[in-house]
Amino acid sequence: MAGKTRSQTTHSDSVSLSKHELEELVAKITSEITRKLISKIDEMEAKISQLIQENQHRNLKCSCQMNKNDEDASSEEEEQEILGILETSSDTIIDTTVKTNDTENKNHQRTNRKKRKYKSTSNQLMDPNDRKTYGIKNRFIVGNAECSEENPVNFSAALKRAWVHVGKVKTGTTIEDVRSFLQLKYPGNDFDIEAMPQRPKSRSMSFKVGANFELLSELYKPENWPAAVIVKKFQFRFFRKDGAGVFK
Repeated sequence: MAGKTRSQTTHSDSVSLSKHELEELVAKITSEITRKLISKIDEMEAKISQLIQENQHRNLKCSCQMNKNDEDASSEEEEQEILGILETSSDTIIDTTVKTNDTENKNHQRTNRKKRKYKSTSNQLMDPNDRKTYGIKNRFIVGNAECSEENPVNFSAALKRAWVHVGKVKTGTTIEDVRSFLQLKYPGNDFDIEAMPQRPKSRSMSFKVGANFELLSELYKPENWPAAVIVKKFQFRFFRKDGAGVFK
């Protein structure tokens, strides 16, 4: 009986020791995993910090580019503001000399009057003697009077025309060919057609076509023109002839 009791006690001590070793192993594994996780978190935080810095740099670069574009777009307004500043500078700055202890100083005093902002306009003529409109260029006005006894019917504005450039046309095509095609498409309308200068050995030709302004949307529909013909807005060129400005 005594031998059997000693055997059970030895077996119990062996099992208890194995549990202790297992706990140490679990603790070691847990510590290693925790260390790796902390290292991984540190790496991710470093990458996030780098991405934030790069994003701030890109935003700063985009902001500088936008400011540059805004400066280019507002160059005309800045010129007008500079003219206004030059005009009002004599009224808004007063130079006074103050002598203290044989030392001469200059004080610049500014009035509280707000700077006048000039606005350009294109539909109103300016009075050259009016300081409120000083420096604004006279452009043009558009009449709006209706026909009456004081305004004869035979005096009116010319009808507005739409002009398009018709290109990639087969060589040998005449003005009458184009006119006949358009009059079949839009009967009752008058068209101004001019053949454009053709380069030597050119494989195609082009025309300048003028029509009533009401047909502008129709002239830009592909189904209203022969296949492969190119139609776009006509760009007029300005030049002087006999001392007068001419658009062509």
